Amino acid sequence: MTRQVRAMFLESLFFFVAGVILASFFIWSMVQGMLLHISPLGPGADPAKDTIAFGYYFVGWISGVAGLALYWQAKNLFHYAEISK
Repeated sequence: MTRQVRAMFLESLFFFVAGVILASFFIWSMVQGMLLHISPLGPGADPAKDTIAFGYYFVGWISGVAGLALYWQAKNLFHYAEISK
């Protein structure tokens, strides 16, 4: 296996692991935002909690999009590395 193909395999593995971490962060952020919304006071009772919850949703959305992009990139790189073998 050439050095360039090996580097593509390692890069696709790194992208996949980073994508999984970002997808996990997406789920955690969404759950934290939902938990703030369903807390005992309820939505709208404390505007500061709503602002924090929407911050969690925004961070979750960004990490979800980044995780999907990294997964797609890892899939393509792995495909090209397999072809190049």
